[in-house]
Amino acid sequence: MLAVNALLVLDVAQTITSTHFGWFFIITTWGNPGDFNFIPWSASMIPTLCGIVTAIVQMFYAWRIWVLAPNRFFKAVSALVVLLAFTQGTAAVLAGALVSRSLTPLQLWLSTSFTVDAIITTSMTFILTRAKQQSAWGPTETMLTALIHRVVQTGAASAICAAVELAMFVIYPATNYHFVP
Repeated sequence: MLAVNALLVLDVAQTITSTHFGWFFIITTWGNPGDFNFIPWSASMIPTLCGIVTAIVQMFYAWRIWVLAPNRFFKAVSALVVLLAFTQGTAAVLAGALVSRSLTPLQLWLSTSFTVDAIITTSMTFILTRAKQQSAWGPTETMLTALIHRVVQTGAASAICAAVELAMFVIYPATNYHFVP
């Protein structure tokens, strides 16, 4: 419950900073192209909050993999997810602190976030598919099928968005096109 409340507060803060950032460039600087060189305070908060929220959610999924996985391989995968989630969260905070001064933390954040999303999606799909194969009861199979569909849909959407954002950052590093996804 604590994680849910923390995520709620962080999400509200993220919405406020994103709104300020958008308002600054769409409303405040309207008609003044020279103002685009100025970076508002909210620019540093967006990656910071996003990285923290993402790290918390990814660590929750690491815990789910740890609980659901019956073998050491998935325990190691879970530990890897925690390590990578912590790395991407730290890189996001650094990217926020170093807005427009260094691209390395931003690139580390985006690439690690994509990697963790792909690992989580693959692991959860495998674990749930295996549980479905071992189930002999129809309602359990139906429930697991629905869970597999949700994991694939949401996990694939997260991984694809992270991949597109990373690709746009690599292709257009001097722009903010990567914010679009």
